[in-house]
Amino acid sequence: MKQIFLNHKGHVVLDEVAMPTLGKGQVLVKVLSSAISSGTESRSLSTTQSNASWQRKALRFISTLRNDGMKKTYEKFNSRKNRRVPLGYSCIGEVVDVAEDISDVKKGDIVACMGAEYAFHAEYIAVPRNLFVTVPSSVAVEEASLITLGCIALHALRNARVQLGETVMVVGMGLIGQMVSQLLTLSSARVIAVDMKEDRIALAKELGAEAGIRFTARTDFAEVDEMTNHHGVDAVIFCAGSTKFNVLEKTAQICRDRARFVIVGCIDLHLPWTIFYQKELDMVVSRSTGPGRHDTLFESQNHTYPRGYIRWTEQENAQEIIHLLASGKLHFKPLITRTFSFRDAESAYNQLLRGDSLAIILDYTK
Repeated sequence: MKQIFLNHKGHVVLDEVAMPTLGKGQVLVKVLSSAISSGTESRSLSTTQSNASWQRKALRFISTLRNDGMKKTYEKFNSRKNRRVPLGYSCIGEVVDVAEDISDVKKGDIVACMGAEYAFHAEYIAVPRNLFVTVPSSVAVEEASLITLGCIALHALRNARVQLGETVMVVGMGLIGQMVSQLLTLSSARVIAVDMKEDRIALAKELGAEAGIRFTARTDFAEVDEMTNHHGVDAVIFCAGSTKFNVLEKTAQICRDRARFVIVGCIDLHLPWTIFYQKELDMVVSRSTGPGRHDTLFESQNHTYPRGYIRWTEQENAQEIIHLLASGKLHFKPLITRTFSFRDAESAYNQLLRGDSLAIILDYTK
């Protein structure tokens, strides 16, 4: 079967690999569609390509040679030639085999799968029971393939502890930001969408955001002060991939006293301490898809948590995303920029690196 990897040079390659082995508590899935993450995977490509430049290679070689000697240096650099990283963490497919200890899923079921260790861009994957949910026929395959991204957005909303009628600023209207904005609107929050691109603000407003602000070096959020009767926003969900133009400081300034400040994704975090201290802002870095993420017992061995203590695991977040898609309340189709054939992965990732895409989907049926 075929699977997509990132090689040591930062190139996306489609390689032939062995079929995955069905383990205890797993299902074997024939993938129908998978989603490329415009944040995580773009960052992986950019970092690997940067590290592959001859200048960086030369500096690393000299440093390793100085510290480890010629033999170890040769062995280390030679081993990197065959190194490859599997890509993908969100997909949908058809169950083709089921482990004996799973009784609530059968062959032919359609399931949405997540997890950077399992839901690869590959023709077949083996996925543990806690990392997939069944998908009804009323949900489009392409939309359901975005399940992991939806869970990240939903978990960020839960971390913000938003109540009905509160005003929430969403900073960064990329793929996750657009999902967060929709989920907040469904929660009857007043959403202020902030981005540097007018088209992304316009899309957020079409999908329910009450207001939008184009962020520049001169933005002072004076209109937000008016909108909140000079109290400030109740929460900020920060989904941007950059902190340029002092955006962290400016968004903190527009928060009310003791507001919640949720950071989603990977940024260089240099907090404006004085503002966070004076307002006693409640900050949390949202951890991916929800409780269970990075817990081997939950993800690999299908352990569960007491419901009275952990109401929303990452799997239950996934179930809710599918429910909202099935009911027509949540809309992922407007967020899909383009669909490529799985076999044309290189073109798909070239599109990603241009930086103007939200969701890019790989279709395995073409």
